[in-house]
Amino acid sequence: MTITKESVDNRYEVGVLAKALRLLDLFASGQRYSLAEICHHLDLNKTTAFRLAATLEQYGYLQKSPQDRRYSLGPKVLGLEGVVRRTEPLRWKALAPLEDLSRQVRETAHVGVLYGGQAVTVQLAEGTHSLRMHTWVGKRMPAHCSALGKVLLAWAGEEAAREYIRRYGLTPKTPNTITQPEEFLTHLRQVRAQRYAIDNQELEQDLYCIAVPILLNEDRAFAALVVSGPAPRLAPNTSNILPLMHATAETISKEVISGLEHLT
Repeated sequence: MTITKESVDNRYEVGVLAKALRLLDLFASGQRYSLAEICHHLDLNKTTAFRLAATLEQYGYLQKSPQDRRYSLGPKVLGLEGVVRRTEPLRWKALAPLEDLSRQVRETAHVGVLYGGQAVTVQLAEGTHSLRMHTWVGKRMPAHCSALGKVLLAWAGEEAAREYIRRYGLTPKTPNTITQPEEFLTHLRQVRAQRYAIDNQELEQDLYCIAVPILLNEDRAFAALVVSGPAPRLAPNTSNILPLMHATAETISKEVISGLEHLT
């Protein structure tokens, strides 16, 4: 038997998830649909269509009008769309500076933003060492135990940091994760004062990350720049790498701000 891409895809397809994604695709045009119209367009029975729509509504991916009971895209999808639009200039303006930095330090360099309590990678350049940190665009990490997230929480301010703790908690990922609220807030104040954050095996054992803010102005960071690698190799080089990171972050900031100005 010849294994084709199509047969592999079908083999691992999750039926209910596939139906839910088809349902979301139906709303890509921005139109609103009744339950009967969803059944018609997707060839679903009423019970299945209702369960899918109700679940997506519960999680914020669809919303239903109380007036005519028609469905439309919900705030979760619209929020994701906003993140994509905001980060698109960052992704492409950051690529060349990230590649330059990665070549200099030979470690993986990436930029990211905060979304829904998580630090999200939006662009990267892989390091050249055979043993290196592997990441990907779209990777998500808890903000409180990642250098990326800690930098952005530090620049978001103490009120925002307290709200993060209240909503998401400080779940430990390793023995090094900071889990006490007041200790974490003190740590964020230190991050803000020194203008960088360290994740010393707080997210994963043996992983060490350095992050600096990418600033819109002195009081506002719109993203963070991170260099990551094995702790024994990267930690001793922190002081040498930081000046290169700050210079790269400034370059990215100027490129992104310049690009945004051209659009206005």
